[in-house]
Amino acid sequence: MRHPIYSGILLALMGTTLFVGEWRAVVGLVLVFLTHGVKARREEALLASQFGQRYEEYRKRTGSLIPRLY
Repeated sequence: MRHPIYSGILLALMGTTLFVGEWRAVVGLVLVFLTHGVKARREEALLASQFGQRYEEYRKRTGSLIPRLY
């Protein structure tokens, strides 16, 4: 999994959203999910530029937010 911190934050926020049970919590969850997606893409572009083919091979073997099962 390439972004375990983002996965943890999103999982905790999903639990909070279910616990609170308000539409504003769902809006917050969607906004955080979208912003983490943008940030993850930027980070991966930077890593791809620094590490090239080695990073691309790593990306193929691992999941982004959820572990890839072989």
